[in-house]
Amino acid sequence: MDMDGTDTSTSMTMMMKPWLHFTGGDVLFFRSLAPSSGGAIAAACIVLFLIALFERGLSGLRAIMEAHWRQRALTAIASKFDKLDDSSSDLNVQLPLKTSQDVKVSTSKAIPTRRIPPFILKNDVSRGLFQALQAVLQYTLMLAVMTFHAGYITAIIVGLGVGEAVFARAKVDGESEDGAHAH
Repeated sequence: MDMDGTDTSTSMTMMMKPWLHFTGGDVLFFRSLAPSSGGAIAAACIVLFLIALFERGLSGLRAIMEAHWRQRALTAIASKFDKLDDSSSDLNVQLPLKTSQDVKVSTSKAIPTRRIPPFILKNDVSRGLFQALQAVLQYTLMLAVMTFHAGYITAIIVGLGVGEAVFARAKVDGESEDGAHAH
């Protein structure tokens, strides 16, 4: 008997098998969740497939939202420069050219490009929540893979593949995998 009152042989059977296997009894997320029958393992595989599918769907939705947030940021920048242009409509900037000629450029046409969009609370809190939810799903899937149960791993891989096939079209041109704009 161990100090916590459990039998040593019982705790040894609950130990993880560090090789690929299809046998049941692996603890999946919680000590009380250890599918051992064929039906329970199949149900666990279906749930893991759906979690993987949902994670890829969330990735596609995040790509759509990134485009929306980028548009909102561009609108905010443009309105800021429109206000600046209204207050100084007669202001012109002299730009030297190599031919020693001067060209007048209106400030409304000389909007500088930004590499980093401005902080917009609504956008950035939403972006953080998307990242947190994706991290929860990804770590959940990682914990299931760490059981070395081949059925779980197969269900997750198939779920990620199906999810990517269904939801990857939502990614906007120029988007990288993590949603950042590629330059």
